[in-house]
Amino acid sequence: MSKPQNRTVSKRPNGGWENKKNSNKQASSVHSTQADAVKAAISMLKNQGGGELTIKGQDGKIRSTDRYQALHESTVSLNRSYQSLEMHESECKNIPTGGQFLDLSKKEYANSLAALNALEANEIETNLATDQDLLPTTITSELSSISSDLDCRWRGALFSLSPRNPDASRHFCTSAREIFIQILDHFAPNDRVLSRFPECDRTDKGQPTRRWKISYILRNSGISSDEAVDFVDEDIANVLQLLHVFNDGTHGSAGKFEIAQYRSIAYP
Repeated sequence: MSKPQNRTVSKRPNGGWENKKNSNKQASSVHSTQADAVKAAISMLKNQGGGELTIKGQDGKIRSTDRYQALHESTVSLNRSYQSLEMHESECKNIPTGGQFLDLSKKEYANSLAALNALEANEIETNLATDQDLLPTTITSELSSISSDLDCRWRGALFSLSPRNPDASRHFCTSAREIFIQILDHFAPNDRVLSRFPECDRTDKGQPTRRWKISYILRNSGISSDEAVDFVDEDIANVLQLLHVFNDGTHGSAGKFEIAQYRSIAYP
């Protein structure tokens, strides 16, 4: 297996920005702006099978490290799980809640691909987002029906995506991860999962793993297929990986992502 073709974008001593493969002494291309150099580097990375892109500021210090390929791999894994689920859809259709589960799975898979496309987009409209764009999402009412705390956390996550927030990535991603944990704990309390599945896999802290919590929730809805559990588990893993990638970025002129890309998660 070939090594990743890692690249670095940095300021040149005599002016301009260079896009250089880390293992080479000479730059692959030179540009008048950092943005153009980054676009060229991303294009070359995609054509060469992926890799990391390190972006340095004018002071020479590392501002961010691109992890597009890691996210792509998690999406590929999600794709395999979804295809497997489709092959066994007849099993779900015979269950009262199966049809709804399949519909939601299809939408979620499409949302994941849309988020990936937004992340890898070379052309993003900038400076168009305003606080007026922070409208309720499709899951706002569902979260509020579970608990007021979840509702507040999600609204706080959306509020953090204000163009005026210089730390949007950390605020949004932290809240989103906490929401995942709370939802799983609400519908699959540790003691109940352990009581139902005493031989289940456990974490280092002795708690049931995420996969077994998902299995518990789905079985309570009459869905017991391994393919369904696999898809939901892979879907959560993909979203968490997406959050990890976004959390490593900052928005703005020196950052790797724009507000529009962050909002691709919240507003699919």
